[in-house]
Amino acid sequence: MPETTHKGSCFTPLLSHSTITLGVPAYNEAKFIQQTLESIQAQTHKDFAVLISDNASTDGTQAICERIASHDPRFTYVRHPKNIGASSNFNFLRESTASPYFAWVGGHDMLHQDYLRNHLAALNADLGIGNSFSYWEFVNESNEIVRRGCDTGIITPRTGALVRYLWSAGLTVDLGPMHGVFRRKFLCELPIHNCFACDHIMLSNSLYLAPFKSIPGHLYRLRDFDESTRTQNAMQRITGQEKSAPDMHATIAGYLADFDKIVPQGSWHRHFKPFVSWVLYDRFIRRGFRVTTLARSILKRINRIKRFCSGTPSSAHL
Repeated sequence: MPETTHKGSCFTPLLSHSTITLGVPAYNEAKFIQQTLESIQAQTHKDFAVLISDNASTDGTQAICERIASHDPRFTYVRHPKNIGASSNFNFLRESTASPYFAWVGGHDMLHQDYLRNHLAALNADLGIGNSFSYWEFVNESNEIVRRGCDTGIITPRTGALVRYLWSAGLTVDLGPMHGVFRRKFLCELPIHNCFACDHIMLSNSLYLAPFKSIPGHLYRLRDFDESTRTQNAMQRITGQEKSAPDMHATIAGYLADFDKIVPQGSWHRHFKPFVSWVLYDRFIRRGFRVTTLARSILKRINRIKRFCSGTPSSAHL
């Protein structure tokens, strides 16, 4: 099987598909990755491409992936010579693929057989949404369902861009959309940061570009790990570095740096950036509730005003 060839930070040539590519980040997933890849093979929607990015695994992950890729031309396996961290591996998969739709599938997770069919149907039915996601299930090592979840924090209706962004930035949300299917043109192209809550930042950025849509069903199965049994903590997995601890100030800095890049400069940017900073500090540093509750009230009021002023130039960035 081919080794990873880099052109900048991408696999060369790009793995392209006319409809959807799935990116599977993997690091020491020998125990579960065959189940993951078989759940992709079992999809009722059969037309897709898969890029598996092995983050320098030291177990039997490589042999399993190479065996499946050698028998199924839809699967491509590449291996990094050293661990680049989970966030960089997620970036690598997005930047190394080309297709109208894209999804990340964890190397130890599983998909319902109708995952692709149902999400693609939802995205094709509404061209204005940027992500289709569903409820999910947590399963133990024996694939028994231990609990179910749904994302109640992501705001999905046709609210304005800044309202969606601020709502997601100010709430501690679950990550259902990370396990959904993205419309690539609305998937933020900014790199995922090497910081705590890097996935939340990426989701907020993408929500600025387009609303998300929740569809019925439990279509994604997350592996439920006992953190005490894992050899790395969350920040070590994100960065790929042995000594790494959460830094909430770095998270806020990442949020604000991206805000400067995605929100057009002007009066709305100037007035909303302090409010964004205020909400972020309340969420990640002070961990209070009064500011977040107030923020929700303000955002609701902004959205009501937006409905009345939808024809004015200033409402375009609400």
